[in-house]
Amino acid sequence: YSYYFNAGQKAPEEIRLWYKQADAARNFNAYELAEDLFEKVVAADTAQRFPLAWFRLGQLRKVAGNYSEAIAAFSSFLAAQPESNYLSLWAKEEIEACKWALSAAPPEDQTIRVEHLDKRINTRYSEFGPLPLGDTLYYSSYRYEFSEDKHRPKRKLSKVLMSKKLGRGRLVPRGFNIADKHTAHATISPDGQRFYFTVCEYVSDSDIRCQIYYREKDRRGRWKREPKPMESNINVPGYTATQPSIGFDSVLQKQVLYFVSDRPGGKGKLDIWYTVLEEDKFAEPVNLEKVNTPENEITPFFDDRQQLLYFSSDRHPGLGGYDIFRIEKAENWGNIENLGPPVNSSF
Repeated sequence: YSYYFNAGQKAPEEIRLWYKQADAARNFNAYELAEDLFEKVVAADTAQRFPLAWFRLGQLRKVAGNYSEAIAAFSSFLAAQPESNYLSLWAKEEIEACKWALSAAPPEDQTIRVEHLDKRINTRYSEFGPLPLGDTLYYSSYRYEFSEDKHRPKRKLSKVLMSKKLGRGRLVPRGFNIADKHTAHATISPDGQRFYFTVCEYVSDSDIRCQIYYREKDRRGRWKREPKPMESNINVPGYTATQPSIGFDSVLQKQVLYFVSDRPGGKGKLDIWYTVLEEDKFAEPVNLEKVNTPENEITPFFDDRQQLLYFSSDRHPGLGGYDIFRIEKAENWGNIENLGPPVNSSF
């Protein structure tokens, strides 16, 4: 972002630099700044050179909860499209999603209360990937220093923590977290014998690539110090495998591991995949086509008790950004359901 900002200061008449700056701000989740910049782009005399600006502006207005203005932006984008394509189809679906949000979104579920956990868990950085087990909450926190990082300023790393009865979170003991690598997304097998998690490394200034590892218990019931990577049919070389969630499928009567990957054979960017534990080995992963789209489906969580898979998507019709959805697993997969407010919002 700063690169395009500095360039724009030197050549303020260059609309192309405004567009680049706006897109960089959007990618860094600086939504208000990005919206202001895209507003300048679409108001310029040469706006027709940047047709995608109207689409991005529609997305940003939707995230802000300004659904009527988002519809206007998506409509302006469609008006400039000479023929039907993937983005025009997406824009039409976004218009319908905005109309749904304005008039037909489900009312707030009064049986659900969203509560913000205090500073014993949350920090000014990102806490994510919660796993409640009994009175213990496992979760990941993106707040730790990358001590050997040569990047300036030094980047952060995520680590897995545990909290008893929502007390102060502490790192999982016995050297569980991998030094100078991201460790995140804890999930424990239904029999309690395997602890699956993600290990990620930086492959560029901001991009990371992940693999799924696991630890087994030793004879004293402690997690072994040496983690093992999952097989190469799950950790495909050169691609990301991340966000594991394991559950027990009551139809198959077997453990099933869900995970997220950008591996070949998917429907979109990040897809949800699953693999069944057969005897002592996981089968070839299968793309969960029922939920995946050409964009991103992430953070699967399987609820054993209700046989429900929860996940997030930035493509299925929603209130904005990544909404949370669920789908029932029986003999066949059921229908995808948006959880609606108060779980989901425009952000």
